[in-house]
Amino acid sequence: MFADITYEGARSVIGPFLHDLGASATEVGLIAGVGEMLAASLRFFSGRFADRTRAYWAITIVGYGVNLVAVPALAFAGNWWTAAILVALERTGSLVE
Repeated sequence: MFADITYEGARSVIGPFLHDLGASATEVGLIAGVGEMLAASLRFFSGRFADRTRAYWAITIVGYGVNLVAVPALAFAGNWWTAAILVALERTGSLVE
């Protein structure tokens, strides 16, 4: 539940936040696109991995844990590059959704 709250709360402000850190509109779009690509790609592989190992709960806990760390860490990002890495990490953690 807390991971979903942090995700939904942060999702709406990522664009303006990255802009405030100095990213252009093109860079914001690329960051969002790469993040979504990572999420979609990793869902395919994590699903196959979970089926093979039957580590459903471990994968779920790791995914939500990554979200719970990456989103609040955005508050400490001093530049848009750091924030971009955290956004990509957050989308990587969404493999459990």
